[in-house]
Amino acid sequence: MKHPTVASYRLVAASTLILVIGTLACRQDRVTHARLLKASPPSAPAAMPPEPGQGEQLRWTLPKGWTEAKGEGMRYATLQPGGAGKAEVSVIMLAGASGGELANVNRWRGQLGLPPVDEAALPPLRTEVKSSAGGVALYDFTSDGQTKSRMVVGLLAKPDSSWFIKLNGDAAAVGAVRADFVTLLGTLHLD
Repeated sequence: MKHPTVASYRLVAASTLILVIGTLACRQDRVTHARLLKASPPSAPAAMPPEPGQGEQLRWTLPKGWTEAKGEGMRYATLQPGGAGKAEVSVIMLAGASGGELANVNRWRGQLGLPPVDEAALPPLRTEVKSSAGGVALYDFTSDGQTKSRMVVGLLAKPDSSWFIKLNGDAAAVGAVRADFVTLLGTLHLD
């Protein structure tokens, strides 16, 4: 048996080194596809409910059997009517006119799957509830379809803010507490 020479070791080592370097040099991370998200324009900061001691504070008297929880995020408060069924009241304050009455009415209608209306259709849809805080525009919408949802909204528009007091849930549950909700709107006052 013939023993390898130093030259053959060098040849094997050089070949191995060339093979390793070639493999490493040829390896490339290839991008086969990519998804780029379009940058969205900066949005205006959301209007947060006022902190105690800052700006107008909306107050009310809860109907018997109702409960109140401090709001989170944009919610000023969450009210839970007494009784059976799914119904909840959210209280939200936004700066200024918040898009205006027509835009808000059409947004609420859209949430229930109802078609939009034009400016001329607003007056017959609106009733007013008087309160110490001012007149509250009241809207009442029920969805079409098999499962009925209902939304009753009080809109208290002030020069620098808009308060939205929205009763929302199953049509039967909302209907059962609607009178108490209207009474609550009548107790609104600003501190």
